[in-house]
Amino acid sequence: MRWGKWVVLAAAFFAAGACAPTVPATPVPPRTAPHPLVIVPGIELFCEVQTTDWAAWEDAAVARGYRRDEVVVFRPDPCTSNVDSAAGLAQIVDRLLEATGADKVDIVAHSMGSLASRWCIRFSGCGGKVAHMVGVAAANHGTIWANLCPVAVWSRSCGELAPQSSMIAALNADDESWGDVEYATFNSVCDIAIVPYTSTFLDGAINVDEPRCVGHTGWKTDGPTIDWSLDWFAGSTADSR
Repeated sequence: MRWGKWVVLAAAFFAAGACAPTVPATPVPPRTAPHPLVIVPGIELFCEVQTTDWAAWEDAAVARGYRRDEVVVFRPDPCTSNVDSAAGLAQIVDRLLEATGADKVDIVAHSMGSLASRWCIRFSGCGGKVAHMVGVAAANHGTIWANLCPVAVWSRSCGELAPQSSMIAALNADDESWGDVEYATFNSVCDIAIVPYTSTFLDGAINVDEPRCVGHTGWKTDGPTIDWSLDWFAGSTADSR
């Protein structure tokens, strides 16, 4: 009788457990941002990978309604070829689209990061997957300082910044604002890294010749440019500031 009682109690316990409602998984918050955002940094002289220098853009995007997982800073080896960086960027974009369910991303590219981004759009795996691209202090037509790159033997990417490089020529052939992407660029006469600073501007893009004095690295924290870019990504029709 004692064993029979335990069998009955055990059966009742497991039956109750089987009938108990399951706890639903925590739902993923709905997307409120226009597109996920990928930030592509530029060259670093000695190949350091910076980890926090784009926090102002990340925080501003989150404050606008982006989820943290919708804002990614792509940090490749700054001294590897931009062709390799473009291939890595394509993988980042694909993973971000799969994770968020979005159909396209927006890109903010700084300095040399514009070369990898544009290469990915035109020649690698980002074609048809980018809605907007903002280039800040972008090396779209190179910089005269890259003529010193033979000294930087440790960097494969440095020579690609030369105005006469084959990469620059390929990216700017026929159509500088390639594909179905909307492009905008920003630079200031105070940029002494991209020389001439107008090298940033692209035919067919919204080109902002910033009257304020913003240095080459100042774009990483420049509030007006951050706000303009996020407004534009969200559908602002303004074409200048």
